[in-house]
Amino acid sequence: MGKINSLNIKNNIEVGERFFNLGVFFLSTALAISGVFFLISIILSALKSNTFLKDRYNYFLYLSSGIMLFKNINIAFSQDPIFQSIKSDAWVDLINWIPFFILYIYFQNYVKTINQRRLIAKILILSLVPVLFSCILQHWFNLYGPFQTLNGLIVWFQKPITLNHGGVTGLFSNQNYTGLWITSTIPFLIAEYKLSNKNKIFTGILIFLSIYFTFLTTSKNAILGLFLIFIFLFEWRKKNLLKISLIFGSLIALLNVINKIILYFSDLNTTSIPKIAIEKFLNFNFFDSNRYEGYKNTIFLISQRPFSGWSKPLFYEKFKIFGNEFNLSHTHSMPLEIAFNYGIPLALLLIIFVLLLLFQSAKYNKKFSLSKEVYFHNKAWITSTLIIVVSHITDITYYDGKISILIWILLSGLRSITLAAKNL
Repeated sequence: MGKINSLNIKNNIEVGERFFNLGVFFLSTALAISGVFFLISIILSALKSNTFLKDRYNYFLYLSSGIMLFKNINIAFSQDPIFQSIKSDAWVDLINWIPFFILYIYFQNYVKTINQRRLIAKILILSLVPVLFSCILQHWFNLYGPFQTLNGLIVWFQKPITLNHGGVTGLFSNQNYTGLWITSTIPFLIAEYKLSNKNKIFTGILIFLSIYFTFLTTSKNAILGLFLIFIFLFEWRKKNLLKISLIFGSLIALLNVINKIILYFSDLNTTSIPKIAIEKFLNFNFFDSNRYEGYKNTIFLISQRPFSGWSKPLFYEKFKIFGNEFNLSHTHSMPLEIAFNYGIPLALLLIIFVLLLLFQSAKYNKKFSLSKEVYFHNKAWITSTLIIVVSHITDITYYDGKISILIWILLSGLRSITLAAKNL
């Protein structure tokens, strides 16, 4: 009887892994379809008898869930006039968090081994292809959308590129989303190029196009992501330093030349977009920006309710007191966002949780990796997560369902790297 149960559990995980992989493949292009596959994989993962629920790292998420629920129950029974119109909306915000805590726990069945993570990395690379294809259609062929199917469940935005909006978005609704998706996949592309002798030309082309379109998004965080890859993914030995610098510099020069040729034959009479992106990045003065003023005002609001916070639906309403120039829908900083919505204690709790995952996985990967190949691939996984975490200090792309699911998949992988090393 025990053998039969064990066999059924194994079969559930194998089937669940197939659905999980399909979910990852469709994640960038068809969130609705991807969500169905992920839901099936979670159910099958939950049927497995495992110790994930007892993992001490999960206590951060259990406590966070408790704080969020307690906060919303207080709002539901509050007589304060400011909360009367947002009681139902406050519960909606929990969808951005508690279900994803569950994803983090049960996704670990599908990313716990190096072979599973390498397969996921390859699938993410394949799912990047339609993203780059949509960027090509938008930027090179001026093919604009939005394109919808299944009654709007699947949307490719393909926004028109104009002088005022020169950033490439591709199938995403915002250039920052596109830039983050591409840069978070580049470490896996580099790992695949370095560790595999197959399809090197194809992988090399994808790396080139990914860097090219990263600049075309004109997203400052995306460009910062390229520098994070340059700093953290490669080994900084003297013999590698010149070689890496030459490759990186040559790529930037080649990107600029190609873009000028394309723009010469296109209808878009603009300056080189990579040049615009670099200038935006280098000339950006944070302390003289609306973003800085927005942060100051957000911190002021947080100081009024530091322990319980306000609530996400109240952000726009509260910001009206600062005038129309700060017409913001969110804080543009995840630490400030959580502190505003739920209070400083919860913000610190989740920040510590993410930082521990990053530092512990990096520490154990360096100390216990069985081979250079395992070490480098784990390092790519860590670098990809780091890019997303750093980007959320000064912007929030989390509320795009594709990106939030990707984040929790990567965080699950970080925990699996640590647990695998501890079990050696």
